[in-house]
Amino acid sequence: MSNDKIATLHVAREPASKDWTPTMGSDDKEYWYHFDGGEGGHGVFHARKNEKAVEFTVRLDADSDFRMHDVTFENSGDQLWMDKKKSNANRLVIDDANTEGMDGYYCVIVETRDGAVQIPCDPMIKNDPRPPS
Repeated sequence: MSNDKIATLHVAREPASKDWTPTMGSDDKEYWYHFDGGEGGHGVFHARKNEKAVEFTVRLDADSDFRMHDVTFENSGDQLWMDKKKSNANRLVIDDANTEGMDGYYCVIVETRDGAVQIPCDPMIKNDPRPPS
């Protein structure tokens, strides 16, 4: 798997640097996240026309208080889904059919280890447009 298909998601209660993004947890408290990797180093994924189905991986880099919980998709049609067999508490795998053009978004939901708080973290996935068939 090429490096632009892998991203690392950092999550914390306080930002480690100024380029972290604030987000609101389900407990109405502020949390912070930052993506490394993917295209451009910001967790953005891009499936190119010459690729067939693509797999994207998001790895969690956070203290033991956090774990991967789920992923939601917006503007993705039927192109994206979470591969539950390959995903776990520290890794989330997204399968992309890559059969048509798309500018979709994925939102990783991280939760506290006790499952009490969900924390949304959201970059983008893009499929190049396909020529008419």
